[in-house]
Amino acid sequence: MSAVRSASALEHTFAVYDLQGRATPIEYTADFWQVLQRRYGDFAGRTLVSGFAFDRDWPNWEIHPHGDELVCALRGDFDLVLDEPQGLRRVRLAQPGDFAIVPRGTEAGGQPASLDQVNLVCADFDATLPSTANSARPCAKPHPRPTASATPPR
Repeated sequence: MSAVRSASALEHTFAVYDLQGRATPIEYTADFWQVLQRRYGDFAGRTLVSGFAFDRDWPNWEIHPHGDELVCALRGDFDLVLDEPQGLRRVRLAQPGDFAIVPRGTEAGGQPASLDQVNLVCADFDATLPSTANSARPCAKPHPRPTASATPPR
């Protein structure tokens, strides 16, 4: 039986799974993406598990060109906004455990439904570094606020 590592907050320490399924915790710092690139090169075949907390619209879009992303709500109520070929689509994650799969190559953004904090856990397979580097660019398109008719029924 292997030893259990100490507890960490997923918002501050992410986990990288390698090709053999071993997890390595890596502290999230200002140079996190550069650290990943130095340690793992193109990140091929690995999975990144991360946590995020926010209470306002995401300031930018992100895209993962080489793998799908699982986004799961732990706390709060928010809209995951997907920029699909047919237009923007909102997926409401309103309860703990609600999740959505963001297809590879799809730009995504997020908007809290209220001023309360939202906590998410995300898992990105093959989260190549160029895709995460793109997340630093400002939104090319605004996140339009939902209307009653634009929010899909639950």
